[in-house]
Amino acid sequence: GELYFKKGDMFSTEEVLSDALNNGADINLLIYYLGYSLLAQSKIEQLLLLEKHERSLTFDNKFEWTLLKAQAYEKLDNILYAQGFYDEAIRLKPTAFKAYNAYASLLIKESELEKAKSLIDQSFKLESNNAKTLSLLAEWHLKQSQIEPAIEALNKAFVFSPDDPKIMRLLAFTYMRVGNFEQAKTYLNIISDKYPQDASATLMQAWLLANKDQSSLAQESLDNLDMRLTLFTDDQLIENQTINYLKGSSEFIKGNYESAHQSLLSFLAETQVTTAVFKC
Repeated sequence: GELYFKKGDMFSTEEVLSDALNNGADINLLIYYLGYSLLAQSKIEQLLLLEKHERSLTFDNKFEWTLLKAQAYEKLDNILYAQGFYDEAIRLKPTAFKAYNAYASLLIKESELEKAKSLIDQSFKLESNNAKTLSLLAEWHLKQSQIEPAIEALNKAFVFSPDDPKIMRLLAFTYMRVGNFEQAKTYLNIISDKYPQDASATLMQAWLLANKDQSSLAQESLDNLDMRLTLFTDDQLIENQTINYLKGSSEFIKGNYESAHQSLLSFLAETQVTTAVFKC
């Protein structure tokens, strides 16, 4: 299960670890990977059913479980519950910077910027050169249209974590936002070389090519993306609305407006549109 998780295969992670749990495996050995595989697939109901094992959790795993619950309720858009569990996670482990970061990420989305900055500052006190905290600081700046300090924070994050596709996608998105397409292309090319299956980066790259009148290259990128998207079942499309966003955007760039309209309507019906699709 852990190997599947590290490869990004959340479905196989869930399948293997759920079987192990049903066959009597210790919940403490698998709560982290099973929980986050379910969260990544937006299988929130199944994730919350793990609550019945809470009494068997060690202290460290109780912290992880509390953080998982916070993120689960955040996905359900139950912000009050999410905030309560983030507060509880911080009480359990006040030196765990990832709890501050996860909470700050929610508050940035909710435009509670003063409290978000306080959490980011606390995270920096715990670990001053953490790439994820620097990336969060960039998002905090972007929320206020402060582009230059955002780029500065992201470039620092890239130094500490040069292989993180999330940081590179956010850098590309930020450079695209200010019209610096060549710099954006640099990071998208790195992602393409290192992570050829990265759908969001493929979509962004195709958009850049289309806007530079390189339509044949854009078409090739989108055809490769479409081929991967066709592997998803209808049930998976319902559970993961980001796929519908990618499908709709791909069809729109290609000029297939009716198909784009259908996919994007499905996406909009289930989600709030943010830049998160490029950071997932």
